[in-house]
Amino acid sequence: MHIGHGGDHEHPHTHDHGHIHEHDSGSSSKDQLLAVMRYMVAHNTAHTEELADFSHRLEQAGDLDACAKLQEVLSDYTLSNEKLARVLAELEKS
Repeated sequence: MHIGHGGDHEHPHTHDHGHIHEHDSGSSSKDQLLAVMRYMVAHNTAHTEELADFSHRLEQAGDLDACAKLQEVLSDYTLSNEKLARVLAELEKS
């Protein structure tokens, strides 16, 4: 579980996200971009799993309102992760 920046972790986590901020179109290879996209898909999926765990904990604690709100967030996260994965798959084909 990842809580804040100093909390315990159930998955490897780095704050070096490999962001590419260079705006020169020739500055980054497609392989570098694919590597960042693969990382982001995996990273986002791991955080979605953490949020699902939080939702379960809220339900167990009896906070059904917060649990329901977090379930809505999870739905959005899941949809976004699926879209990102589809973009990655298209990039890998081209």
